[in-house]
Amino acid sequence: MRIEMKFILLAVMIAMFSLACGGDDSDSNDNLSDGDQDTVEDGDVSEDGDAEPFEPAVTTVSKTLVPEVEFLEFCKDSADRRKLEYCKNPATYEQDFDVYFKKGMGEWSVEDGEPLTLREDLGVAKGEPGTRQAILSWAQFTDVHITDEESPSRTASFDSTSIPSALRPQDMYTQRVFADAIKTINRFIKTGTLDFTLVTGDATDTAQYNEMKALLDIMNGELIDPDSGADDDPVAGENNDGQDPFQAEALEMPFYLALGNHDELIMGNWKINEKAKAVGVGSLPGSGTRRGDDFLVTKEEVPADENRESLYHDEMIDLIMNTPGLPEGHGYTQNNIDENNGYYAFDAPNGAPVRFIVLDTTFRPLGFEGSDTTYVSGVIDRVQFEHFLQPELEDAFNDHKLVVLASHEQSDHLQNDGFDDGRFISEEEFLETTLSYPNIVLHCVGHGHTHRVRIHTPEDADGDGGYFEIETTSLIDFPQQFRFFEMVDNGNGTLSINSAVVDHQGEEGGMSELSRKLTLIDSQTGWDEQGMQGSPETRNIEMIVPIPEGWQGYVSDFEGRETIDAEVNW
Repeated sequence: MRIEMKFILLAVMIAMFSLACGGDDSDSNDNLSDGDQDTVEDGDVSEDGDAEPFEPAVTTVSKTLVPEVEFLEFCKDSADRRKLEYCKNPATYEQDFDVYFKKGMGEWSVEDGEPLTLREDLGVAKGEPGTRQAILSWAQFTDVHITDEESPSRTASFDSTSIPSALRPQDMYTQRVFADAIKTINRFIKTGTLDFTLVTGDATDTAQYNEMKALLDIMNGELIDPDSGADDDPVAGENNDGQDPFQAEALEMPFYLALGNHDELIMGNWKINEKAKAVGVGSLPGSGTRRGDDFLVTKEEVPADENRESLYHDEMIDLIMNTPGLPEGHGYTQNNIDENNGYYAFDAPNGAPVRFIVLDTTFRPLGFEGSDTTYVSGVIDRVQFEHFLQPELEDAFNDHKLVVLASHEQSDHLQNDGFDDGRFISEEEFLETTLSYPNIVLHCVGHGHTHRVRIHTPEDADGDGGYFEIETTSLIDFPQQFRFFEMVDNGNGTLSINSAVVDHQGEEGGMSELSRKLTLIDSQTGWDEQGMQGSPETRNIEMIVPIPEGWQGYVSDFEGRETIDAEVNW
């Protein structure tokens, strides 16, 4: 089928799905609302009386989306992937997607929810709760990867099973997915509780100005134009292809950001310098990019765009810091610009005795000159460790604050970049320090594009504590999920840290749903083989953590606490 027919097919799919939204969906909301159809608060009817475009948001505790066909069911070896049409790489856009859809790929069914799995891995039992009090709740996004798929800085020609992130069939819908994820959160907080949102890195894909600006503008409810270079409209008309402008809905809570390798490096791997900047704003894609009118890969000249400039570390922080919205600076201050560092700490905005310590696990302040030519592995430099992390941990302990660590990279990714001069700390040194503080209860990370749980106990290093390290999947690859967290004082010397993963819930048949559909045919990423969706024990979980001895009063007695009867806020 010719390429223009494929876009007609996509437009027809979107139109058909949109028509389906007009049907009666009252049965789908039986357990999600009180049945009252005349108030905005219930999330059922808008102010002008029209039906809202999607049902009130729920977590995967209530329902799950289960793929009907795994890619490896048909395409198990490299010979299949080269020979069979439905095993070839769909990201190139060289053949009609119907080849995959006819095999059942890209489809999912709505199944029952997954209850929370009790995790008592730290050796502390939940026991019989006393008066349970909700302390704090928040949302975590990670690896959003807002992508300018037309950028000359991209490496589309290298896309393969060994370099699967160079090209994706859904990479032109990243803005739409994130916008609908924000809407999902806003829907949830109409009846639920969330205090803030934390983005733990890789907000962008190529560290470009226009990518980070799009993410920040979505969170602030601005008009979004995903297109770059020339004004492209692959499918004639409005709101029917990934290049069309749209109005975002602002996130209705404060938000904070951490930096990831894709926010500080070209494609998350290569250092940014003046030569790299020139490539981005130029018109010659030496390693391949997409054409804006048909999304085919090209190495030929493309329309230039000055907004594609990849930003240096301090330039990226400056852009975030000067973005509107709460809190001012979104965690960053002028000190981060002056000292060119990307780490900070903040206390829970609701007054809870919890301090978040946000780390920068990508920046090399002495330069990118190690033995590696790429810099995808995580680092924490000596200055950050000794002059920020250690003092912040000491202050939090003295202030009787529980601590949540946040970083893009996982602790077991920390390495020395080939240097033996001590400029970077090791995983062992990191754990030896963190496990010496019994008030550290959680470490939120991303980077791996999968759901995973790591347990850190005193057996790993000297100390009296222990905490969970929770890795969350991305918003670009299947399953395109994010997390809610809820911290609960059980009233018996333990905390329950509840976590549930959430699916973005946009219009039925809309572009974010199409993006999810395309993730399921992305043979290069190999979502089924790599297990990106994790296991039930890593998704919806209740983690039991001990409150430090003598701290029960500090945890229980703060203004704003709320007694709860339910086991979980969701």
